[in-house]
Amino acid sequence: MLDFSAIQLKSSFEHQGCPLCYLRHKDVACHIYGVLYEYVNDPDVRDSFVASLGYCRDHAWQQQMTEMGRCKDVLGTGTMYESVLQQNLRGIEQFIATLHADDTRTGWLSRLGGKSRTTQPDSYNHSTTGEQVNLPFGLSTGGHCRVCEVSDEGDEPSTHS
Repeated sequence: MLDFSAIQLKSSFEHQGCPLCYLRHKDVACHIYGVLYEYVNDPDVRDSFVASLGYCRDHAWQQQMTEMGRCKDVLGTGTMYESVLQQNLRGIEQFIATLHADDTRTGWLSRLGGKSRTTQPDSYNHSTTGEQVNLPFGLSTGGHCRVCEVSDEGDEPSTHS
């Protein structure tokens, strides 16, 4: 008799590509949809989301595409990222003020582009090494992408059994 995870693994072989990658992608999609459907306004979820400055680039796009595909809008995603902006608006305003004050020969927009490209990590808001990332706006992440964490936790039973 097969248990539920063995049945899922067996059915994942019917799909193209790596069966474990398929299961991981399916778990991530279910988690993102669950957050959008149930937890957009949950204080604990929102605090964790704001502390990490949102999701990593890949999961932020996946969230937007999931919501657009299922709900035909991005209201939940917008609501979650509005909290990130509201929480960090003062740091962003101070950063922009320093751009205006420093140099009158070049526009602040070109200086913003120059500073951003040299100081942003590849993933924009999350470190792959687990260390804190400082962004050019005087902001720093206080956590990791929750979807990445859930995905890594989900890998344990299926890959180490």
